[in-house]
Amino acid sequence: MKRERPSEQLERELAELRLSPERKAAILAAMKGAKNVSKRKRLVSTILVAAVLTAVLSLSALAASSTLRDTVDELLKRFSDYTQEVDVPSAEDQGIEIRVVSALYDGSTVWVNYEVQDKTGDRLDKDMELHAFIFPEKPNWNSGVIHGGVLMGYDPVRRTASFSQSVVGNGQEGEELKVRFEVDTMLPGVQYFRAPMPAVELKETPLASQVLPTGETVLVPEQTPAKLEGVDELSLSSCGFASDGSLHVQYRVDVEQVNWEDSWLRVTLGSRAFMEASAEGNVTEIMCARLERYVLSGTSTGPVRVPFVQNGVSYCDIRFGVRPEDIEDVYIDQLHGNYTTKERINGDWRITFPLQRLPVQTIPLDSIWEDTPALALHLSALGCTLELEGEAQHLEPVKQPFTVYLKDGSTVTTADSDGGVCYGAYTSLHWSFPQPADLEQVEGVSIDGWYIPLKNGQAQPGYWLTG
Repeated sequence: MKRERPSEQLERELAELRLSPERKAAILAAMKGAKNVSKRKRLVSTILVAAVLTAVLSLSALAASSTLRDTVDELLKRFSDYTQEVDVPSAEDQGIEIRVVSALYDGSTVWVNYEVQDKTGDRLDKDMELHAFIFPEKPNWNSGVIHGGVLMGYDPVRRTASFSQSVVGNGQEGEELKVRFEVDTMLPGVQYFRAPMPAVELKETPLASQVLPTGETVLVPEQTPAKLEGVDELSLSSCGFASDGSLHVQYRVDVEQVNWEDSWLRVTLGSRAFMEASAEGNVTEIMCARLERYVLSGTSTGPVRVPFVQNGVSYCDIRFGVRPEDIEDVYIDQLHGNYTTKERINGDWRITFPLQRLPVQTIPLDSIWEDTPALALHLSALGCTLELEGEAQHLEPVKQPFTVYLKDGSTVTTADSDGGVCYGAYTSLHWSFPQPADLEQVEGVSIDGWYIPLKNGQAQPGYWLTG
């Protein structure tokens, strides 16, 4: 598989995000400046680009695919020896009970495993999601709240779903942490999909259009019908320019019931000129403005989505700000998103419980990467947190490999950091390990190629592993 350049990933993920003038300027500066950064710095001017990508990817991660579920399940098995049982009262609302079963905590990571049971009906299912939040009650965890969890399994006999959810922050002080766990929404029947755009030739000549009783202009259905690869219940109905002069992409949805409030059918489109220029770091304000026009279609939130029913069939018509004169520049990459077949369940489930911190080895530091001021390295069996001195404005939270070297010659390596968070006086970077690390056997660590030998819990002079 061809590896995406950062500029290509950026354009793909920006496809439906609003860009303010300040954000566009920052992205352009980051794209142009990233080429000239030395390996030693690694505190580079790409945090705004990374922030955009992180926002998109975080939302996408809510889909509990089988691959994600299997990965989390394997991690839970590997770290089972470090899990704490949680014996606290459950929370119940509208006949649905939530029980916290177990948890992990090492000062930087909180991992909560819980069950959701419908005690009075059959409202839950194997495709459900939650709006769930972990609130570690320490100041340094305020930015560590996370939304959603991974559905590990559903038992239709017990009408019970199992979830696992984690959050990363920085709360090293204290042996005990009080955690507040809350759920306010349950979404059963969520179906995710992703498919390449079928081969449809865009023409400047408008397709047949119609005005709905609600006043919106949409395409007449079934003018360019096409199946979506690997998707059974959705298909392309019509794609082309409507009588309003804008590009419309219309889905057909073949399900009995669609909860449109919680469904989000998407179309990823882009600009050829933007893509080519971004590869060379030559993106201009005009290019950004054109891509923004494509996506926002004159609104402040994104493309205009209009669901409607015709002849007993559900459709969703999506209008973009692409005009016929853009036909040589615009391209449609893929159709993706989610549709929900059941109504949401709103409620109030709250559980508070204490957690004991796992053993942590704190190693004072003076600097890292030769000339970057650092405070400390916090190692546990679950992962590592690096504290950097000062309020770093720019972080590169992707592709910073971290390796633990053990006395028996083995290593524990994680390819990517979980990201960075600024706390005013200092900045932290965190890595989660793919398997437990035995702290008593650690003889050194490397961060992005910078090796730090350890002796009696103290850092020795570091050096680059490669020239």
